[in-house]
Amino acid sequence: MTPNVRFIYFLATTVVELVLVITLISVFACACRGQYGSKLWEDGGIHGWNSDPRQRVYYYANYHDPPPIPLIWDEDAFLQNLGDVSDPQHLSLRPWYLEHGCGRASPETLKECNAIRRSFFLTLFTFTYLVGFSSGMRMERKLGTPGGAGRF
Repeated sequence: MTPNVRFIYFLATTVVELVLVITLISVFACACRGQYGSKLWEDGGIHGWNSDPRQRVYYYANYHDPPPIPLIWDEDAFLQNLGDVSDPQHLSLRPWYLEHGCGRASPETLKECNAIRRSFFLTLFTFTYLVGFSSGMRMERKLGTPGGAGRF
């Protein structure tokens, strides 16, 4: 690969990464997991797909310790694929919006469901892209490039 082609390849991949990062930032800014996650948790509780956050009020009113908030409804984006097993009556091994889709969601939470699903799949795509790119660069360095084309 000649240095000019390599530089064009570098610019193209940089533009792709920039577009992915800007898209992810805008989707997560719109999705705002704290608000959307709460609405989806409540909608899933109403339909019986996961624990019901409204049940926590009854625990507090009767001076009982409520079960811990399931990690899926926590703030960490890494835990987006974990299930909700805090209520034995309504076990959910994966988030309901990934398992059931948004077609069964309430009309009030349809926008939030679509935004969370898109952000999840866009995160997976970006992660896969960056791991593949990183592995390719590492393999290229390991094998070496003929003619010293590795320098710009």
